Amino acid sequence: MGLYNLLYFDKSFKLFPVILIPDNLLETDAINEEFMGKKLEHFKDFNTDLIDGYDRGCHDIPALHAFKPDLIFYQNPIYIKDSFSPIKMSKQALCFTIPYNIKNSDFTALGSKFYRKQVANMWKIFVKDAEDKDFYSQYTDLTRKNIVVDTKNKSNVGIVAYLKKVLNKN
Repeated sequence: MGLYNLLYFDKSFKLFPVILIPDNLLETDAINEEFMGKKLEHFKDFNTDLIDGYDRGCHDIPALHAFKPDLIFYQNPIYIKDSFSPIKMSKQALCFTIPYNIKNSDFTALGSKFYRKQVANMWKIFVKDAEDKDFYSQYTDLTRKNIVVDTKNKSNVGIVAYLKKVLNKN
């Protein structure tokens, strides 16, 4: 909620309502209606405008590009249905993520071909410090791609400052 609120109240950005989709969107996964309902209520408790991204009529999730986003934030890009993966969506918008608690990550998973494939097309991956940047870049083999950004322990504030600078939103 912190990053959303910072962007929402910053006049430099026009924030599109949150498009809420389930955590696991692999092709074989069923949609968990109870989980979706709880997540919707959670956002409503914070008076967050949102679009329920699940079409209950046809039991599918509509294409995100229909909403014409400029930026797409992935909370966890590795468990995303192929048609919504960063690989596909990076053709439509700038995709970014924030991998939390890197020092406690499963480094075998981070270094796997599947994980590397899912994060390789990110525009930016924001981490809290230089040590996390080094760890993450090394294990995902992204050192030469220059997409991992150190927010210098400023977390969400650092992300907003970076977005404003790079996207000329001053």
